[in-house]
Amino acid sequence: MQHLSQFLAATPAQLVRSFPVLLAPAVYVADDAVLEHMRQYAGAGGHLIAGIRTGYGDDLARARPVVAPAFLAEAVGVHDDEYSNLSEPLPVSSATDELTLEPGAAATGWVDILQVDDADVLATCQPNELGASAALTTRAFGAGRLSYLGTVPNAPLARSIARWAVPQTAARQWQAPEGVTVATGLANGRLLTFISNWTVQQTSVIAPAPALDLASHLRYARDEAVTLEPRAALVVQVHEHPIRNNPIDDPPEHADA
Repeated sequence: MQHLSQFLAATPAQLVRSFPVLLAPAVYVADDAVLEHMRQYAGAGGHLIAGIRTGYGDDLARARPVVAPAFLAEAVGVHDDEYSNLSEPLPVSSATDELTLEPGAAATGWVDILQVDDADVLATCQPNELGASAALTTRAFGAGRLSYLGTVPNAPLARSIARWAVPQTAARQWQAPEGVTVATGLANGRLLTFISNWTVQQTSVIAPAPALDLASHLRYARDEAVTLEPRAALVVQVHEHPIRNNPIDDPPEHADA
């Protein structure tokens, strides 16, 4: 999660390196610089997924007298001139094999009646009296991609979109079972992985690359099982990182101090 000031402080290229995919859900109040930066981020190679009301208001929350979404309509390949609240969930179905939806995927709360100008439709709403059809669209832009989600997704729809946007996650790389979470972070250019077993059962994950347990100093080979005791958490340094060379150093002599 980033504050808009942080977003503007980084160059589009820096953002792409740090955040290959960015969500802009309902960024209603945004000045011109923010919206232009979003556009440049996508052009530089990032994948921006814009949500309802993004860019609708200026920096003083005044409605912009332009085609919505402001600054992004041409790049994202859709626009809207109508919208509505939803009194009950509106079922959503996949329009392409590219997107697999969980059962029960639905639009909730709000829907934009999108006019598709030059974009691929990935998901559509069940026929309705509002005339809302496209729920999720996407379009290549520059070196990256711009997608537009014209509703507030329920949990099944949100998870489905997340799996489409980020097909390779740390949890999948580690083959984490249910009840185990995996998060990653960079420290001094090195990839750290935080693995937590939230269950009362012993379980295991599979190391996707050579790794070092920073507490026990145990080393794991690629494809080796890493045991997790009940309610245990591990911090490991992973040897390989897709962006940076990430060699494993020997642990410091006083690592336990």
